Amino acid sequence: MATDITLKLTAINYGGKSIGREWDFVIKANKTETKFSRNLTPGMPNPEDREVFKETGATSPVPVSVMVTAVEKDKVMNDTGTATQSFTLSADPCAASKDLEVKVSVFEDDDKKKDEAMLTFIFKTNGPPPYQRNYEEQKGVDPSPGPKKNQTTEDFFIVKDRGGALPGAPDRMNKIVKEYQKAIDQIQNQGGQGAFMQTNTDFGRKILARARAMARANDFAIGDDRVLYWARLKMIVALKSHPIYACASATTRDQLVRDFEEASRGYKAVDFGPAGSMAKVLVTGFDPFEFNFNIRQSNPSGAISLALHGLTIAPNAKFPKGAYIQSMIFPVRYRDFQQDKGPGIVEEAISPFVNGAVDLILTCSQTGKAQFEVDRFPSRFRGLGDDNEGVTQAAGQISSGLPGDEFYETTLPVDKIVPASGKNFAKYPIYFDQEFKYADKTNGAVSSFPEKFVDGPQKVEEASHPLHAMLKGKVPSELDNINPPLKSNIMASLGSGGDYLSNEIHYRVSRMRTLGGKPTLPSGHYHVPFLQPTGTDLNKTKTATVIKRVRDTIQKAVN
Repeated sequence: MATDITLKLTAINYGGKSIGREWDFVIKANKTETKFSRNLTPGMPNPEDREVFKETGATSPVPVSVMVTAVEKDKVMNDTGTATQSFTLSADPCAASKDLEVKVSVFEDDDKKKDEAMLTFIFKTNGPPPYQRNYEEQKGVDPSPGPKKNQTTEDFFIVKDRGGALPGAPDRMNKIVKEYQKAIDQIQNQGGQGAFMQTNTDFGRKILARARAMARANDFAIGDDRVLYWARLKMIVALKSHPIYACASATTRDQLVRDFEEASRGYKAVDFGPAGSMAKVLVTGFDPFEFNFNIRQSNPSGAISLALHGLTIAPNAKFPKGAYIQSMIFPVRYRDFQQDKGPGIVEEAISPFVNGAVDLILTCSQTGKAQFEVDRFPSRFRGLGDDNEGVTQAAGQISSGLPGDEFYETTLPVDKIVPASGKNFAKYPIYFDQEFKYADKTNGAVSSFPEKFVDGPQKVEEASHPLHAMLKGKVPSELDNINPPLKSNIMASLGSGGDYLSNEIHYRVSRMRTLGGKPTLPSGHYHVPFLQPTGTDLNKTKTATVIKRVRDTIQKAVN
């Protein structure tokens, strides 16, 4: 990042004499000094324009044009424009000194007396240009959905924290956000980069702890995942607007944001130490999304993740095995999930637990209906939905650069968590989603089996199921027995959980446990009810009901 300053020098006639044919320069910037002399012949522009000063690492020049004319006794004379030469000076606005000093010495050279006059210019580079919010961040400064005039969307949701002093997180979210902004404002230079990183981590943990305390309080009565989401966005914008971020290398900038994201999402703070002999359960949720339809949108899966973190489900006579829960929240962004068609944040965050430190993994997301759905077959296929950054990826395979099957199958104990009839639940029934589609690679023919809301835990290919005759030998787990097509000849085109990031996290976790030597590790995806029709606000009573149902599902699953 550099500021380019064009210094235009013009020789003029004064008092019948040609002056300014020889120019002496002293250029100082960031304690570096360059001296040189140039000659100008009136009427003949010197062709040897050249760059005379450049700070290393200069990128994205911002041109500033400056006209310098001859002087007499420190007075600038009018330009008659007989000869001109330009020089480009590049200064680094991120250096400790942001000023570029140029001294121009002008004198008559006819009699070599060098009757000299000096003119000094100080150019203010003003630091790096202001940070421009990206698509997702811009939502935070759109007009607020509330009645308060001139309030941003971010602030509207941040001040929704009405929890008061809560155990483990006494400060309200708005206070934490302001303290973060104050803390980073006190870190002024590149030497404070380490302190900046530590501040990001500390405050990322603070906002996550506060959001979890809110979601747990009063029997889940005040859970609101939106407070965390909008606080995180506002703080990330503050981070990116800081001179240390703007002046850091691309690698360092990425690390600054990752540190904050990891701390505020719980990726690296999972601790099953207190579990003892209880089952170790990892639960994940997602950020809110689809703000173009409803800026007030919550995501109940995020609220579930916040509320259940640290929860102990004590053993009892009916359920003799207790459970200890830890959680994470993932973004609704493609780039986090797939990095150069390889492992993404799901692999990075969850793989340590697939390899032996967990007894159950339950990934959760929001469905489009007022019901629970246990997804059976995650597929390798990704569709065309927009993410929170406004990105629509081309439809196709997930992780095409990684080994893996077209489909996997949930290892959740479906017979325990899906009731004999989900319809018996007056509010939010539970269904077994067994939908899948695949295409034959040889002829492109698509086979579709849209058994999306099977009532009860029975698998559709079992002999006593009404669809046995049609589906025998055709579900993904049985395709090895078909000729044609063999499993190697098919390509997934839809999973039980659809083709968005909910299906993708299910696929990635299933792939990890299968290829990681833990094919029977209980894991799977739970679609939870959609609670906010377009234009409506969060109903915390409904959210609390859903949280309790997921808690009960976990209790059944580990016994």
